[in-house]
Amino acid sequence: MVALEKAYTQIPSGFIWKCAFIFLLALTIRWVYLWEIKSSFFFTNLMGDAQRYDAWAREIVAGDLWGEQVFYQAPLYPYLLGAIYGMSGHDLLIVRILQTMGGALSCVLVAAGAELFFSGAGLLSGILLAFYPPAIFHDGLIQKTSTAFLLMSVLFLIIAKLIHQDRPFWWFMGGMTLGLLGLVRENALILVLVFFGLLIAGLHKGRIMAFILFMAGLSVILGPVVIRNQLVGGELVLTTSQCGPNLYIGNCLSTEGSYSPLRFNRSMPEYESLDAMLMAENAVGHALTPSEVSRYWINKTIGHMRTNFSRWTFLMIRKGMLVWNVAEIGDTEDQYTYTNFSSLLRILSSWFHFGILCPLAFAGILLTWSQYKTLWPLYLALACFSSSIIIFYVLARYRLPLIIFMIPFASVGIIRVKELFNRRMIMGSALILVTVLLSNLQLVVPAKISSNTYYNGGCVLLRQDRLHAAESFFKTALSLNQDNLYARLNIGNIRIQQGHPEKAAVIYADIIQRAPFCAEAYYNLGNYYMDKDRPEAIYNFQRALQLKPNFKAAGHNLAIMLNQKSNED
Repeated sequence: MVALEKAYTQIPSGFIWKCAFIFLLALTIRWVYLWEIKSSFFFTNLMGDAQRYDAWAREIVAGDLWGEQVFYQAPLYPYLLGAIYGMSGHDLLIVRILQTMGGALSCVLVAAGAELFFSGAGLLSGILLAFYPPAIFHDGLIQKTSTAFLLMSVLFLIIAKLIHQDRPFWWFMGGMTLGLLGLVRENALILVLVFFGLLIAGLHKGRIMAFILFMAGLSVILGPVVIRNQLVGGELVLTTSQCGPNLYIGNCLSTEGSYSPLRFNRSMPEYESLDAMLMAENAVGHALTPSEVSRYWINKTIGHMRTNFSRWTFLMIRKGMLVWNVAEIGDTEDQYTYTNFSSLLRILSSWFHFGILCPLAFAGILLTWSQYKTLWPLYLALACFSSSIIIFYVLARYRLPLIIFMIPFASVGIIRVKELFNRRMIMGSALILVTVLLSNLQLVVPAKISSNTYYNGGCVLLRQDRLHAAESFFKTALSLNQDNLYARLNIGNIRIQQGHPEKAAVIYADIIQRAPFCAEAYYNLGNYYMDKDRPEAIYNFQRALQLKPNFKAAGHNLAIMLNQKSNED
């Protein structure tokens, strides 16, 4: 049997050839995937965060290096994009190729770290990650997820090195890597607890110097961001000011554990930051700084938790189940939709997904539990990072870095699978079966996730005035999810632009019947009646204002109708 119990062994010299094989395998898989999706609409049309990152990168290339306010979104990825654009021009294919190379490198780094933790499991860990569909999918997006994944794999190897060698160099590099990771995925800064745990666990000579070096590495990266935020925005903000809004989004009364915009039909990144500020300022009655806006939403979230504690407790349980569930929840683009354009992704997704990886990883944890005194940093990393997701909200791209700490255990679970049939492992086998069942529960319907992707594509086409194509996308979104109110509303808006207000009115009335809480449907129907000089407009504008008191357009039109009515009387 492979000597998996021999933890923290040196990586054998021959392992370099295995690493080369892993890199080429992972890169080949990712390039085949890129070739398959290159002709799809979503490959050339950016949506959501991708659109914002691209615009931000272009601003940086144009000379706006500092910006004008405290960072709202994590800044590292846009600056990396800007550097690539500056060197190679605005070529998204080059960006994707570089990201696939980073993804292949991540497979190598995880393999090397796994080999240090479990001698003999490195090659299989790298191969598993090379074939893991969500990792392949996210490497092909113009999103910061691929960068976060690469940095997390570097951090994983550094943790393995620290346990094995504990050299000052690795403490400094650990701080720098965690700082960079915090500028891509802010919640990852919770992994500072893993490093503090390593410091506490090694109470001997050199701990103070290790702490100083780690904090120095962290400060080298985060220090300039803090200074920049102070100079530009006048506030001491460690990374970004979106903590409060994100906390509220993931814990408000209307959420089901994933992302939903602060305002109906306003899911674009620029809307989120603007709406967070305007809604907070309207509530308090005066202008707020970015930090004050964040504190407002934090306090609002805490208020919801206190007054609806039982509901919030249930929500936390649901988010915990979503983190460890097979569902790959996309917000702008999703993996399920992309399987329509890539046979490779479709085949891999059918037999290797989180619902398989999770039980395998759990099996590996059980099989190596006797080594808990040396494997505890991996347990702590899994607990901390998953908790940081649960506190906010669950998306596939938020969860993906968690895989790095699971893959080595999954490899052990595969290699030592025969031991699960040992009499001593009967209870453990039963727990693994429970894990299989729980992780594969259908908590989220994939078709509804894909519906949002097609809706987002329709919005892009709508902004391009491609009404017919946009309508086709919205109809596809509706065919996948009949409750997609956003898609219905926009089809009605298209009817208006096509000169068919009567057809639009029918659609708005249908939306109101399906969802009486949709203020925009009442407002649009009110506009229809207003154009017809019909008194029903007043009721619809009033209803829109009842549902959304700060709906200024509805208030303005209501005032016009009431004034007109008073003149007639």
